[in-house]
Amino acid sequence: MDQPAELGGKEQLIGQMKTKSQLVTSYWGDEHMYFRHQRMDDDLKLRPEWLPYTPNPKVFGENFVTRAI
Repeated sequence: MDQPAELGGKEQLIGQMKTKSQLVTSYWGDEHMYFRHQRMDDDLKLRPEWLPYTPNPKVFGENFVTRAI
């Protein structure tokens, strides 16, 4: 989504993953391959108007999304 659906957001395809062979499990893939994800806090600093539309689950009793923007 390019912005919250409540603000008229549209889904966008941002990439595809294609393989040239069949997938197999591996110790290295399970233990060492990680994908970096951007924190939602960074988006909310740029777009504070998205805050009311952002889910904010509690993790260990604390809000997951930082509210001090």
